[in-house]
Amino acid sequence: YTAIQQGINASENGDTVLVSNGIYYESLIINKIISLVSNYIYTFDENDIIEPIIDGQEYTVIHIGQLEFPPSIIGFTIQHGDDGISVWSNANILNNKILNCIDGIDYESGGGICRGNTITYNSDDGIDLDGDINLILDNNVISNNTDDGIEIRLHPSSNYLFTLISNNSIFSNQEDGIQFIDYIGYSNRKFIIEKNLIYNNSMAGIGCMGNENSIENYEGAEIEEVIYVINNDIVGNSYGISGGVNLVALNNIIINNSLVGINNLIENSIVLYSIIWNNNNNFINSNIN
Repeated sequence: YTAIQQGINASENGDTVLVSNGIYYESLIINKIISLVSNYIYTFDENDIIEPIIDGQEYTVIHIGQLEFPPSIIGFTIQHGDDGISVWSNANILNNKILNCIDGIDYESGGGICRGNTITYNSDDGIDLDGDINLILDNNVISNNTDDGIEIRLHPSSNYLFTLISNNSIFSNQEDGIQFIDYIGYSNRKFIIEKNLIYNNSMAGIGCMGNENSIENYEGAEIEEVIYVINNDIVGNSYGISGGVNLVALNNIIINNSLVGINNLIENSIVLYSIIWNNNNNFINSNIN
Protein backbone atom coordinates (compact mmCIF):
# COMPACT_ATOMS: atom_id res chain seq x y z
CA TYR A 1 0.00 0.00 0.00
CA THR A 2 1.16 3.55 -0.62
CA ALA A 3 -0.26 4.92 2.65
CA ILE A 4 0.05 3.55 6.18
CA GLN A 5 -3.67 3.98 6.89
CA GLN A 6 -4.47 1.81 3.87
CA GLY A 7 -2.38 -0.96 5.42
CA ILE A 8 -4.11 -0.52 8.77
CA ASN A 9 -7.53 -0.62 7.10
CA ALA A 10 -6.64 -3.86 5.32
CA SER A 11 -5.31 -5.53 8.46
CA GLU A 12 -7.09 -7.76 10.94
CA ASN A 13 -6.62 -8.20 14.68
CA GLY A 14 -3.26 -9.83 15.33
CA ASP A 15 -1.61 -8.59 12.11
CA THR A 16 1.66 -6.71 11.80
CA VAL A 17 1.74 -3.65 9.54
CA LEU A 18 5.36 -3.15 8.44
CA VAL A 19 6.22 0.35 7.17
CA SER A 20 9.11 1.03 4.81
CA ASN A 21 11.47 3.96 5.30
CA GLY A 22 10.21 7.28 3.95
CA ILE A 23 8.11 10.28 4.94
CA TYR A 24 4.36 9.79 5.38
CA TYR A 25 2.07 12.81 5.76
CA GLU A 26 -0.82 11.13 7.56
CA SER A 27 -3.05 11.27 10.61
CA LEU A 28 -3.54 7.63 11.58
CA ILE A 29 -6.36 5.88 13.43
CA ILE A 30 -5.57 2.53 15.04
CA ASN A 31 -8.83 0.77 15.87
CA LYS A 32 -7.56 -2.81 15.69
CA ILE A 33 -5.21 -4.89 17.82
CA ILE A 34 -2.23 -4.73 15.49
CA SER A 35 1.50 -4.06 15.61
CA LEU A 36 2.53 -1.01 13.60
CA VAL A 37 6.30 -1.38 13.13
CA SER A 38 9.31 -0.24 11.16
CA ASN A 39 12.36 -2.24 10.09
CA TYR A 40 13.83 -1.42 13.51
CA ILE A 41 12.20 -4.58 14.90
CA TYR A 42 14.56 -6.62 12.68
CA THR A 43 17.72 -4.48 12.60
CA PHE A 44 17.76 -2.66 15.98
CA ASP A 45 19.43 0.09 13.96
CA GLU A 46 18.68 3.65 15.14
CA ASN A 47 18.58 4.77 11.49
CA ASP A 48 15.42 2.69 11.10
CA ILE A 49 13.79 4.90 13.77
CA ILE A 50 14.90 8.16 12.15
CA GLU A 51 12.98 6.91 9.12
CA PRO A 52 10.13 6.19 8.58
CA ILE A 53 8.72 9.59 9.55
CA ILE A 54 4.99 10.05 10.20
CA ASP A 55 4.16 13.76 9.93
CA GLY A 56 0.71 14.76 11.19
CA GLN A 57 0.74 18.23 9.60
CA GLU A 58 -0.62 19.66 12.88
CA TYR A 59 -3.31 16.97 13.30
CA THR A 60 -3.00 14.13 15.82
CA VAL A 61 -0.38 11.86 14.28
CA ILE A 62 -1.62 8.54 15.73
CA HIS A 63 -4.94 8.06 17.53
CA ILE A 64 -5.34 4.76 19.41
CA GLY A 65 -9.01 4.01 20.02
CA GLN A 66 -10.59 2.02 22.82
CA LEU A 67 -9.49 -1.59 22.36
CA GLU A 68 -9.73 -4.75 24.45
CA PHE A 69 -6.03 -5.62 24.10
CA PRO A 70 -3.01 -3.37 23.48
CA PRO A 71 -1.74 -2.56 19.99
CA SER A 72 1.96 -1.79 19.52
CA ILE A 73 3.77 1.13 17.87
CA ILE A 74 7.48 0.44 17.39
CA GLY A 75 10.30 2.30 15.71
CA PHE A 76 9.05 5.57 14.16
CA THR A 77 9.76 9.27 14.12
CA ILE A 78 6.44 10.94 14.93
CA GLN A 79 6.28 14.69 14.39
CA HIS A 80 4.27 17.86 13.76
CA GLY A 81 1.04 16.81 15.43
CA ASP A 82 -1.50 18.20 17.86
CA ASP A 83 -0.80 15.03 19.87
CA GLY A 84 2.02 12.83 18.69
CA ILE A 85 0.10 9.82 20.00
CA SER A 86 -3.37 10.06 21.56
CA VAL A 87 -4.05 6.99 23.72
CA TRP A 88 -7.50 5.76 24.77
CA SER A 89 -6.65 2.16 25.75
CA ASN A 90 -3.63 0.15 26.82
CA ALA A 91 -0.86 0.33 24.24
CA ASN A 92 2.79 -0.65 23.82
CA ILE A 93 4.69 2.45 22.64
CA LEU A 94 8.29 1.37 22.13
CA ASN A 95 11.47 2.89 20.70
CA ASN A 96 10.02 5.91 18.91
CA LYS A 97 11.15 9.52 18.51
CA ILE A 98 8.29 11.94 19.19
CA LEU A 99 9.05 15.58 18.58
CA ASN A 100 7.70 18.96 17.52
CA CYS A 101 4.11 18.16 18.51
CA ILE A 102 1.99 19.93 21.13
CA ASP A 103 1.85 16.98 23.57
CA GLY A 104 4.21 14.16 22.68
CA ILE A 105 1.99 11.41 24.12
CA ASP A 106 -1.46 12.23 25.52
CA TYR A 107 -2.92 9.44 27.67
CA GLU A 108 -6.66 10.00 28.03
CA SER A 109 -7.37 6.53 29.45
CA GLY A 110 -5.76 3.09 29.50
CA GLY A 111 -1.98 3.20 29.70
CA GLY A 112 0.18 0.13 29.05
CA ILE A 113 3.93 0.31 28.43
CA CYS A 114 5.89 3.35 27.22
CA ARG A 115 9.53 2.31 26.86
CA GLY A 116 12.67 3.36 25.05
CA ASN A 117 11.24 6.51 23.45
CA THR A 118 12.82 9.91 22.94
CA ILE A 119 10.19 12.60 23.55
CA THR A 120 11.58 16.05 22.93
CA TYR A 121 10.97 19.59 21.71
CA ASN A 122 7.19 19.41 22.04
CA SER A 123 5.46 22.75 22.59
CA ASP A 124 3.46 21.66 25.67
CA ASP A 125 4.16 18.46 27.64
CA GLY A 126 6.34 15.53 26.75
CA ILE A 127 3.81 13.11 28.28
CA ASP A 128 0.37 14.09 29.57
CA LEU A 129 -1.61 11.72 31.83
CA ASP A 130 -5.36 12.30 32.17
CA GLY A 131 -8.23 10.07 33.23
CA ASP A 132 -7.81 6.51 34.57
CA ILE A 133 -4.25 5.48 33.69
CA ASN A 134 -2.24 2.37 34.62
CA LEU A 135 1.19 2.87 33.07
CA ILE A 136 4.75 1.58 33.04
CA LEU A 137 6.95 4.43 31.86
CA ASP A 138 10.58 3.37 31.69
CA ASN A 139 13.88 3.95 29.91
CA ASN A 140 12.70 7.04 28.02
CA VAL A 141 14.46 10.33 27.33
CA ILE A 142 12.05 13.21 28.02
CA SER A 143 13.70 16.56 27.38
CA ASN A 144 13.44 20.12 26.11
CA ASN A 145 9.64 20.27 26.16
CA THR A 146 8.15 23.74 26.54
CA ASP A 147 6.00 22.85 29.57
CA ASP A 148 6.47 19.73 31.76
CA GLY A 149 8.37 16.59 30.98
CA ILE A 150 5.53 14.51 32.49
CA GLU A 151 2.26 16.16 33.55
CA ILE A 152 -0.13 14.09 35.70
CA ARG A 153 -3.69 15.28 36.31
CA LEU A 154 -5.27 13.60 39.33
CA HIS A 155 -8.89 13.53 38.18
CA PRO A 156 -11.34 11.91 40.62
CA SER A 157 -11.59 8.13 40.26
CA SER A 158 -12.80 5.24 42.40
CA ASN A 159 -10.58 2.75 40.50
CA TYR A 160 -7.21 1.66 41.87
CA LEU A 161 -4.59 3.12 39.51
CA PHE A 162 -0.83 2.58 39.45
CA THR A 163 1.98 4.28 37.54
CA LEU A 164 5.65 3.30 37.57
CA ILE A 165 8.13 5.93 36.34
CA SER A 166 11.51 4.22 36.21
CA ASN A 167 14.97 4.65 34.67
CA ASN A 168 14.10 7.73 32.62
CA SER A 169 16.22 10.77 31.84
CA ILE A 170 14.02 13.84 32.37
CA PHE A 171 15.86 17.07 31.74
CA SER A 172 15.85 20.62 30.35
CA ASN A 173 12.07 20.92 30.30
CA GLN A 174 10.92 24.51 30.68
CA GLU A 175 8.60 23.92 33.65
CA ASP A 176 8.71 20.78 35.87
CA GLY A 177 10.37 17.47 35.24
CA ILE A 178 7.31 15.71 36.73
CA GLN A 179 4.23 17.71 37.75
CA PHE A 180 1.22 16.46 39.73
CA ILE A 181 -1.98 18.52 39.46
CA ASP A 182 -4.61 18.02 42.16
CA TYR A 183 -8.38 17.98 41.57
CA ILE A 184 -11.27 18.00 44.04
CA GLY A 185 -12.51 14.47 44.69
CA TYR A 186 -11.24 11.00 45.49
CA SER A 187 -8.38 9.51 43.50
CA ASN A 188 -7.08 6.06 44.48
CA ARG A 189 -3.69 6.30 42.77
CA LYS A 190 -0.19 5.16 43.68
CA PHE A 191 3.03 6.26 41.99
CA ILE A 192 6.55 4.87 42.17
CA ILE A 193 9.24 7.19 40.81
CA GLU A 194 12.54 5.32 40.88
CA LYS A 195 16.04 5.36 39.39
CA ASN A 196 15.45 8.42 37.24
CA LEU A 197 17.80 11.26 36.34
CA ILE A 198 15.72 14.43 36.84
CA TYR A 199 17.93 17.41 36.14
CA ASN A 200 18.21 20.94 34.78
CA ASN A 201 14.46 21.48 34.51
CA SER A 202 13.60 25.16 34.74
CA MET A 203 11.24 24.84 37.72
CA ALA A 204 10.73 21.78 39.98
CA GLY A 205 12.21 18.36 39.52
CA ILE A 206 9.00 16.97 41.05
CA GLY A 207 6.29 19.57 41.71
CA CYS A 208 2.83 19.31 43.27
CA MET A 209 0.16 21.82 42.28
CA GLY A 210 -3.33 22.34 43.77
CA ASN A 211 -6.74 23.45 42.52
CA GLU A 212 -6.28 22.24 38.94
CA ASN A 213 -3.45 24.73 38.50
CA SER A 214 -0.84 23.65 35.94
CA ILE A 215 1.43 26.71 36.24
CA GLU A 216 4.20 26.02 38.74
CA ASN A 217 4.19 28.51 41.61
CA TYR A 218 6.16 26.40 44.12
CA GLU A 219 3.19 26.14 46.47
CA GLY A 220 4.07 22.54 47.32
CA ALA A 221 0.44 21.45 47.29
CA GLU A 222 -0.84 18.95 49.88
CA ILE A 223 -1.52 16.18 47.37
CA GLU A 224 -2.89 13.09 49.12
CA GLU A 225 -2.06 10.44 46.53
CA VAL A 226 0.68 8.00 47.56
CA ILE A 227 3.99 8.82 45.88
CA TYR A 228 7.24 6.89 46.44
CA VAL A 229 10.41 8.63 45.23
CA ILE A 230 13.31 6.16 45.43
CA ASN A 231 16.91 6.13 44.17
CA ASN A 232 16.68 9.19 41.93
CA ASP A 233 19.19 11.91 41.10
CA ILE A 234 17.35 15.26 41.31
CA VAL A 235 19.92 17.85 40.33
CA GLY A 236 20.15 21.41 39.03
CA ASN A 237 16.43 22.29 38.95
CA SER A 238 15.01 25.37 40.71
CA TYR A 239 13.27 23.18 43.34
CA GLY A 240 14.06 19.50 43.90
CA ILE A 241 10.82 18.04 45.34
CA SER A 242 7.91 20.33 46.23
CA GLY A 243 4.73 19.19 47.99
CA GLY A 244 2.82 16.11 49.04
CA VAL A 245 1.34 14.76 52.28
CA ASN A 246 1.87 11.05 51.46
CA LEU A 247 5.22 11.26 49.68
CA VAL A 248 8.04 9.00 50.83
CA ALA A 249 11.49 9.87 49.46
CA LEU A 250 14.26 7.30 50.06
CA ASN A 251 17.89 7.11 48.93
CA ASN A 252 17.83 10.11 46.60
CA ILE A 253 20.58 12.54 45.66
CA ILE A 254 19.07 16.04 45.78
CA ILE A 255 21.81 18.55 45.04
CA ASN A 256 22.58 21.84 43.32
CA ASN A 257 18.95 22.95 42.99
CA SER A 258 19.09 26.73 42.71
CA LEU A 259 16.28 27.64 45.15
CA VAL A 260 15.14 24.77 47.42
CA GLY A 261 15.97 21.08 47.69
CA ILE A 262 12.89 19.86 49.61
CA ASN A 263 9.75 22.00 50.04
CA ASN A 264 6.57 21.42 52.07
CA LEU A 265 6.70 17.64 52.51
CA ILE A 266 4.41 17.43 55.55
CA GLU A 267 1.97 15.20 57.48
CA ASN A 268 2.72 11.59 56.40
CA SER A 269 5.56 12.57 54.07
CA ILE A 270 9.17 11.79 54.97
CA VAL A 271 12.62 12.12 53.45
CA LEU A 272 15.11 9.43 54.54
CA TYR A 273 18.64 8.25 53.73
CA SER A 274 19.24 10.90 51.09
CA ILE A 275 22.02 13.31 50.16
CA ILE A 276 20.56 16.83 50.31
CA TRP A 277 23.44 19.18 49.59
CA ASN A 278 24.42 22.48 48.04
CA ASN A 279 20.88 23.67 47.35
CA ASN A 280 20.30 27.36 48.08
CA ASN A 281 17.92 26.14 50.86
CA ASN A 282 18.27 22.44 51.50
CA PHE A 283 14.77 22.08 52.95
CA ILE A 284 11.80 24.22 53.98
CA ASN A 285 8.83 23.06 56.12
CA SER A 286 9.48 19.36 55.55
CA ASN A 287 9.85 16.12 57.48
CA ILE A 288 13.54 15.24 57.16
CA ASN A 289 15.11 12.27 58.96
